[in-house]
Amino acid sequence: RILLLGDDDLTALALSLLVRCRGSGSTIARLTVVDVDPALVAFLARALADAPFPVACVEHDVRSPLPPELVGAFDTVVTDPPYTIAAARLFLSRAADALEGRRGDVFLSYGSRRPGAGMQLQRAIVESGFLIQRLSRDFNEYVGAGVLGGTSHLYHLAATDELAPAVTGAYLEPLYTSVQPRPA
Repeated sequence: RILLLGDDDLTALALSLLVRCRGSGSTIARLTVVDVDPALVAFLARALADAPFPVACVEHDVRSPLPPELVGAFDTVVTDPPYTIAAARLFLSRAADALEGRRGDVFLSYGSRRPGAGMQLQRAIVESGFLIQRLSRDFNEYVGAGVLGGTSHLYHLAATDELAPAVTGAYLEPLYTSVQPRPA
């Protein structure tokens, strides 16, 4: 039971192709894609209509808590949030909410090269009750992403007995920058 928390990289399509080539229909019990972009959700619903496993595509803004049917319903969460610590903390919190019990895995892509960001990210990971199982440096490559150095790391996280979302309820702070808007 896999949740893709955001899928602007079309990971759901890659999973479908991989299972067709190397797996069976039972390889994935259920794939759910959650994204804020209605056009992307509609595209994925059409493209995955004949996937070899059950698929649900849900339009949802993760700044709001997950819908009740998604809470505690997954074994694995895959996410590639905006590369700010605030966004990482929010997406990790929603991932913690989505996992069943105190078990499960999260695959987090994160590409910030800002000084101190790695330490802040690791702090957010631990504060959410995850343990870094494996770090695959420069796992993702991006064309035209000079700010990121063209790559992001893939963190394989395991839920621990201390799993607890750092963000509960609605999130009202900026996600894409830590700079607050100036008063008018």
